[in-house]
Amino acid sequence: MRPALSPAGLDEAWRAAGEARIARLVVGENHRATVRDDGDHLVPAQTDEAGAREDIVDEVIERALDTGARITFVPDDTLADRRIAAALRH
Repeated sequence: MRPALSPAGLDEAWRAAGEARIARLVVGENHRATVRDDGDHLVPAQTDEAGAREDIVDEVIERALDTGARITFVPDDTLADRRIAAALRH
């Protein structure tokens, strides 16, 4: 049985990728975000803020790939208001 695809925010995807829990990651083709890690969560940030990470989406993809996840890119409007989704390993 395949795991269901669950819409996720970057924060959830970041944590799941770091825990090697993502089986498949689906990402909008042009999805980019600048965030800052506040220790507990990723929070939106401006590019010039101290600690800002300009391409966190790419980092999530790399973390997921490092743990054997499959990555699928879809047109930007495919995932509605979320532009990233994941099927998690259990």
